[in-house]
Amino acid sequence: VLEKMIHTNGAVPASPNGPYRKAHWVRDGLYVLIGTVYVDRSELAHRLIRTPFTIFHRHIDRLLAGIRRKPEDLNDFFHARFKTKRFEEFPEKWGHNQLDMLGLFLYLVGSLPSQGIRVFLHGQRREDRTLLNKITRYLETLEWWTCADFGMWEEGPKRNTSSIGAVLAGLRALK
Repeated sequence: VLEKMIHTNGAVPASPNGPYRKAHWVRDGLYVLIGTVYVDRSELAHRLIRTPFTIFHRHIDRLLAGIRRKPEDLNDFFHARFKTKRFEEFPEKWGHNQLDMLGLFLYLVGSLPSQGIRVFLHGQRREDRTLLNKITRYLETLEWWTCADFGMWEEGPKRNTSSIGAVLAGLRALK
């Protein structure tokens, strides 16, 4: 049932109907990816790990701005949810600073290859590694170890140990 909901671009709508059918949360897509790994759907898992790469590449300017200057406004942070068709940002202010999402992404990039899942596209390894470097620099600018965020429950901003742990696990997996 879930697989039928996944768009060809890898977007996982938050709901099959209603307004959430047009919303893709990066974190939720990563959790669906974990499920595909455990049911041995490696091609689908590869497609799903490429989705956040597509989103990060498409919105690299937001990462670069966050590296140059620590974000302050809610919409200055790298966004956590996107429109399903073209991964456009939703314009309204919302708790986008979700460090656990970034940590989970880094963790999966670092750990999936040992499970036989291709993470990088042929011919795009350099661009993807550069992107990963920018994400880690963005996290440094935020001072992730003390940064208040909205976390996986989208409440806050407050300092969430689960977000700190997710980023730490992601950085260790990349190492």
